[in-house]
Amino acid sequence: MNDGIGGIGGIGGIGGIGGIDGIDGIDGIREGQTRRGLLRRLGWATAGAGLLPALAACGGQPATQPRALDANQKDELTWLIIYGDYSPRKDAYDAMQRRFNQAFPNVTLQRIDMGAEPLEKITTLMAGGERIDLCGTRPDLLASFVEGPNPLQDLRAYLKRDTATIKEADHAEGPVAALTWKGTLYALPVGVYTNVVAVNHDLLEQRGITPPGPNWTVDQMVDIARRVTMRRDTEENSIWGMHQHWAVITHFPYSWIRGNGGEPLVPNEAITKAQWSTDAPTVKTVQWLVDLSQKTGVMPVEPVGAVLGTFREGRTAMGVMEVNNLFLIPQSQAQGGAQFKWDVQQLPAMEKGRYFPDRGFAYGMARNSKNPDLAWELLKQVIGPAGQTDWYRNARFAPSIKSLLNGPYLQETDEPKNKRAIVDSILAAKPMPKSPSWWEMDQGITVKSLARIRAGAVSVNEGLADLDRQLNAVLQRR
Repeated sequence: MNDGIGGIGGIGGIGGIGGIDGIDGIDGIREGQTRRGLLRRLGWATAGAGLLPALAACGGQPATQPRALDANQKDELTWLIIYGDYSPRKDAYDAMQRRFNQAFPNVTLQRIDMGAEPLEKITTLMAGGERIDLCGTRPDLLASFVEGPNPLQDLRAYLKRDTATIKEADHAEGPVAALTWKGTLYALPVGVYTNVVAVNHDLLEQRGITPPGPNWTVDQMVDIARRVTMRRDTEENSIWGMHQHWAVITHFPYSWIRGNGGEPLVPNEAITKAQWSTDAPTVKTVQWLVDLSQKTGVMPVEPVGAVLGTFREGRTAMGVMEVNNLFLIPQSQAQGGAQFKWDVQQLPAMEKGRYFPDRGFAYGMARNSKNPDLAWELLKQVIGPAGQTDWYRNARFAPSIKSLLNGPYLQETDEPKNKRAIVDSILAAKPMPKSPSWWEMDQGITVKSLARIRAGAVSVNEGLADLDRQLNAVLQRR
């Protein structure tokens, strides 16, 4: 997120700080509306007939034995949307809502986009005791949600009592682990993504280069990049062998760092120490990333074109980007942009292998739902097979449900064709490090430090030492 600044890569771009993670600044409270006025419209309807009497006394926890709900009950559910209720995401959410209302026609859904500052929004709503039934989150935000306003319930309590639509074991392991904090699963994905490589086959063919296969290595990637790169009068007009806006969000460089055996933040479950400057594989990898621009010269110094670089314009051979941003390539071609053959491949193997960071959008049961039985029925439409299908066909994330990944998603005929590379990457994905302070550590500190390092404003050693100083100061406050 959906992550450079401006255009696709910037705040207000497709899907967020560059479309990388969905950080797009769309606020659930529209201009001219007051928060108080909006909350009045949320409604405080009485819980429906499917709600067992004991629920009110146990903080919204699910009943042990569910019973059939009254399909004619009236209520108003509040659904907090994570990072954007606009098309094409809105189209997916609309489909989920229609299915829910076919079963419960007298229930109104109030969807509120939490905007660019979801932690601030959910904190305000929870502090005011407002009704929330479903709450969106993301792996990097989960710890701060739980340790802060604590809006989510233990999802396994619901999964255990109702296995007809959703089973934890149906999902890839990485997304489940990424949405678990201190042993508790709080949400499941509506869609997931990780890092892959988009490859311009025409540029490679012009130079007699065979497109890479699934077992390629990083040395082969750099060799291809050298053979393709053609420097021109400006970086924007040059033909580049490769591109990644690696300084814009932490999980971008993490693929390379962990591929080399590095661990700049430890431990993974609850970070207590930053060691970017003292972990040798980390220092080596960041220097390698800088050298790709500053010495090897196969990648622009400035992130021209932000997250996608100049790949859509046909001037980049290999672009490292996220699955959920790939749709921008055929979209550009359909709108009259540069025409060329392309596909995707998994990340190349590094010294110690490959690392695919797990990222995605997820939803869980809100702790202060007034009608959790009914809210659970809505959640099943969102994170179940039908909801994940809506999401990958509209929002272009990948599903986390293994039967969808290896079945209908793999068989989709839209570009890219090599969805096997995406499927295998999602199945191999693992969680990034977690911390309640992640948002401050990532966007507030790390990306700023890495941007200065990439630009050559400071040396790698100096920049990483300063990065550790800032991050450890944050971690010591907790």
